Amino acid sequence: MEKAIEIISDFVGRFRPGVLSIKRLQPSRRSENLLRLANKIKEFSSCKKIKVCQYSNEEIESFFIEAGKLNKRNLIEAIANLYPILHHDLAKERSHKNVYYIRVFEAVALASACAQGLGKS
Repeated sequence: MEKAIEIISDFVGRFRPGVLSIKRLQPSRRSENLLRLANKIKEFSSCKKIKVCQYSNEEIESFFIEAGKLNKRNLIEAIANLYPILHHDLAKERSHKNVYYIRVFEAVALASACAQGLGKS
């Protein structure tokens, strides 16, 4: 946990963000350690006066994808269309049997949703 906060602290010191985006943890898929880490990140952000923006996977998908077509594959395509620089990563993702770059696309979607002010803090 200390190492994670150290990494975030270095990031904050270097880039001076005003907002930190983190994925809202699903109760059925989180461990106690992950929950403690998320709370520690929020506590750190509060001390540094950095707004924390959180979204669940479902909220992110519903913002970027038409209703009825919600899934990770459609999300990565929507994000690649929104940010064309990611088309190369999309092509690599399509060629892999196991998803590899999905976390990159989720992170970009999360940050984009936060930047557009669409969520709850």
